[in-house]
Amino acid sequence: MFSLESTYTSDEGSMPCSSSDDGSDYDPESDDSITDHGGDGGSNDEILLLDAQSQLKEEGLDEYLHWHKPKRDASTVQSLAKRYARIIVWLYSYLEMWQYLNIMEVLYHLIMIESRTIEKYYDYLRSSLRFKPSTIYNANEELEEMIEWFCCFRKGRYTDQWAVRESDLFSLRVVIKKSRKQLARERKYVAAIDSSNTVAELVASKKWPVGGLAELNDAVLGQMDWARSVAKEFDHQQDGRIYKMFIELLLASLYTGNLSLIMLL
Repeated sequence: MFSLESTYTSDEGSMPCSSSDDGSDYDPESDDSITDHGGDGGSNDEILLLDAQSQLKEEGLDEYLHWHKPKRDASTVQSLAKRYARIIVWLYSYLEMWQYLNIMEVLYHLIMIESRTIEKYYDYLRSSLRFKPSTIYNANEELEEMIEWFCCFRKGRYTDQWAVRESDLFSLRVVIKKSRKQLARERKYVAAIDSSNTVAELVASKKWPVGGLAELNDAVLGQMDWARSVAKEFDHQQDGRIYKMFIELLLASLYTGNLSLIMLL
């Protein structure tokens, strides 16, 4: 029987990086989300996307993107602006609070009230669009840049009803930082898997079950009864080995997309 004990290895120091506070790189030019990925495919989504892009341009976002990093070429700025517009359109559709799309209102509401909603957006990228952790990580960085523009550099930032102070960004910055750390771990794990040359090598090193993802998922499901019994008295566990086994099972369940164990916590 394949063991879960060697399925997930997390080594925060295994991949030296340089730019972010968690030790991870940010390179939008290498982001695979530069390729245009549509939403749910509806024509209304495309209309909203064009509307959001137009509003962002009118508010000076394109000028800011050029100014903020002068080495960006026109195509990169265009791709960034479109991805920023896609975030806004998703928030607008998900929250279902407004009759008409107003990018100022959506971003203001995100900052002041719905900061944790952005975690749902990352779940959408992960589960619906099947984006890689590196792409979602870059989306996290891009969101921070857009919020800084909204707060500190856009036209009318001091006089209109959507003006926000730096202190108003505290909650959203906490969510962004928390998500960045989680996504950095996911990205390092995927990079470690991708660095192996063949599936056979992963199997030989016990990093991957012989039967692939299906066998890993079966192994997770096979230990659910044990996990339930542990979860009931989890606060009282003193056995380090049991704790390690439970965490390994939890990480394996996250990797396979099996939410059964998450529901216990």
